[in-house]
Amino acid sequence: MNKSLKAILAFSLKNKYFIYFATIILVIYGVITFVNMPIEAFPDVTNTEITVITQWPGSCRQGYQHDPCSRERRGGCGRCMR
Repeated sequence: MNKSLKAILAFSLKNKYFIYFATIILVIYGVITFVNMPIEAFPDVTNTEITVITQWPGSCRQGYQHDPCSRERRGGCGRCMR
């Protein structure tokens, strides 16, 4: 161990009541800070939902809203083919 760490440990062992007092003060400060923290500082844990609406020329309206690749697989619906 280096000298500074030994000095800190020696001070802590000799002055245990000071360490107890400092710990209690830090805990009280942390609780007060937590209670007074604005709600915007907490992270938002809700799920984010994104809706994307696209339009492209020649697209059919029925049946293709949920599966954009189904038009290529089925060859189009016939009503919108050009």
